[in-house]
Amino acid sequence: MKLAIPSAGGSGLGSAVCPGFYGCAYFTIVDIGGSSGVEVVLAPGGGASAFALAGRGVQAVLAREVSEIERLTITGAGMRVFTGASGTVQDVIGLFMGNRLTERSDVNPCCH
Repeated sequence: MKLAIPSAGGSGLGSAVCPGFYGCAYFTIVDIGGSSGVEVVLAPGGGASAFALAGRGVQAVLAREVSEIERLTITGAGMRVFTGASGTVQDVIGLFMGNRLTERSDVNPCCH
């Protein structure tokens, strides 16, 4: 499964998680159980980010938080959304694998 994590830096697994989805400088894409490994890409910005990630085969976005419009854009591009990410990209993968992130793909609308 390919996961995308908004990242504040371009150093891969050691990068800090960016506070939001829009406005982050990078996305770190991690292929869990696949052969692609770790890939760091520059974020194109705005709504284009969701479609660029979907075009790379990303199936889920793991973020600290997302606004309702971000959630709708990400899910509209065919990806799932999980929130509650914190720490480094490596930390977030552990949270995801331990089922400790909140899925917001269709439910739990944001309070923003």
